[in-house]
Amino acid sequence: MKKKYSYNFILIIILVIVLGFQKFRVENIEDYFSLKQSYNYELYQLENGNLEIKNPQKYLVFYDERSEVSRKILERWKSTMDFSKVKYDLLSIDSQSKINFNNYIGVVFTNEDFTGFQKLNYIEIENKVENGMSLFFLTRSYSNPFSKIIGIEKINNFTEAKGLKFTKDIFPGFKDIVVEGEIIENSSLDLKLSQETKVIAISKTNIPIIWEKMYGKGKVIYINGSMFESKLAEGVLKQLVAYGSEITVLPVLNSKLVHFDDLPAPIFDKHHEPIFVEYRMGTKDFFDNIWWKDMEGIALRNNLKYTTFAIMRYNDAVSKEEIKEVSKRNFESLSRQGRNIIKQGGEIGIHGYNHFSLGLIDEMDYNEYNYAPWKSIEDMKIGLSYFRKVFHEMYGEQVNKYAYVAPSNLLSKSGKKALVETFPNLKSLSGIFYAEEEEPGLLVQDVGKDPDYPNLYSLPRFSSGLFKEDKGMWSIYNSIASYGYVSHFLHPDDITDEERGKNKLWSTLKEEFESIFIAINKNFPLLKPSTQSELNYDYSKLENIQLDYELEKNNLLINIKNFCGPIQSYVRLNKKKILQIDGANYRLMQKTDDYHLYLVDLENKEIKIKVGDA
Repeated sequence: MKKKYSYNFILIIILVIVLGFQKFRVENIEDYFSLKQSYNYELYQLENGNLEIKNPQKYLVFYDERSEVSRKILERWKSTMDFSKVKYDLLSIDSQSKINFNNYIGVVFTNEDFTGFQKLNYIEIENKVENGMSLFFLTRSYSNPFSKIIGIEKINNFTEAKGLKFTKDIFPGFKDIVVEGEIIENSSLDLKLSQETKVIAISKTNIPIIWEKMYGKGKVIYINGSMFESKLAEGVLKQLVAYGSEITVLPVLNSKLVHFDDLPAPIFDKHHEPIFVEYRMGTKDFFDNIWWKDMEGIALRNNLKYTTFAIMRYNDAVSKEEIKEVSKRNFESLSRQGRNIIKQGGEIGIHGYNHFSLGLIDEMDYNEYNYAPWKSIEDMKIGLSYFRKVFHEMYGEQVNKYAYVAPSNLLSKSGKKALVETFPNLKSLSGIFYAEEEEPGLLVQDVGKDPDYPNLYSLPRFSSGLFKEDKGMWSIYNSIASYGYVSHFLHPDDITDEERGKNKLWSTLKEEFESIFIAINKNFPLLKPSTQSELNYDYSKLENIQLDYELEKNNLLINIKNFCGPIQSYVRLNKKKILQIDGANYRLMQKTDDYHLYLVDLENKEIKIKVGDA
């Protein structure tokens, strides 16, 4: 009897184990307990540096409230300069104030109309530039009192100038691309320049778009166009100001991210001719056995991490009654994909229960995307809660979710409400940075805080797709110049989509995709691979700092308030170089006859850099 009891007991234990495996429905139960996606968002205790900065670097920016052009340029100035803690004062072009220009290293004009501009300020600016101050004009002006020192000899008329080509290095990557007209179009002046000007960039038809001119000891930068009204030229704006200034310190995020939307996601076994021709496989076997291994190889060779956004089902459910269970087959597939992502060092975020964007009736154009509105916020929350439940069944409670990407980049205010109430640990929303046309519900973002839910970070994506094209590369280089980070997204099914994959073989597409990051790494080898949560944390350290700096003889002094951990910064020295540094590490990014550009790790609240002539 004792043996029989032991035998039955062993059978019971085996049955419990088998049932346990069935409950978890994972290929390796150890993974369930060992998988972890947990990020500590706590910041170091805030500290303030005590270096005395007598004359902090600051700009004076003139604007014209009457002008839409000036308002748009000022908006772009604020977006990119506030991010990097650049100090500036704003002044209306028709101000009657007598200005003390000793407080500024540069004067910036965002206006094209100088009506009301005080002659005494004109005379003082001219004098200060002659003695070393920088002067910037961020849009063309038919009638400009500074034409002589700008280097304009004659203006014929207005003209349209399409495209952009840099003839001089002002930032890595810019000279690599000839920007097409649909990306950059300028309303420009047909004009004649003096011989003292040096052209920095031209249109595709050789119209001078950007140039510089020395006036005494000072430098003048002029933009013969309207492109700084657009987000797609923010990076040029920022780096031109840096190029035209003796020294700049511009904190950045210094990261590169790759997003996969719809992954993990149910992958259906269907016929796709290019895949079948090359591998004699259906799509499911291809994605399981070929695609992911190739993507892992690309990540390894190019020092990348993948952040992916999971979706549970592809159905039409928009109410709680329609929410359906994930099939066992899809559960196992989703589980396997997710474990591969986390093991590779990546991250899994939220895409949704299904691929219907979160919104109620009239909040977006559902017909355009063949979607339907959700019945209520409560129905959205039930769908998201089901996502959360299945997600934890697959990966365990230690795999947390911090990032969200909206299907088709569409997200309404009601959808945000459903998200924050379902996922209290959510940290970021990632939409897109630029859209050619506005449409209801499209999540177009500036870098910063979400306008509806300030506890969430807005950290947009700048580029997408499998193909290395000038438009995409320009968006990438522009984003690095503005914010110091790359965020590129694609979908696994890009390769099977006729428009996004162009019916090309996977061997061709993967080579094309990898070429994007080969180019990025060539120009920016110091970008660190990041997941979305790592970027979130880096931004949280940067967002509240106050940074002052000045060049005192041969010492660059940097003082940081609200310092809460190391950050990274571009430091540009015109005609100078770093000799020694205390409180930081530095690496050279680019060296030209005009400047040295460094990436500096600001590891302390007080930084002292000894500089010398280049």
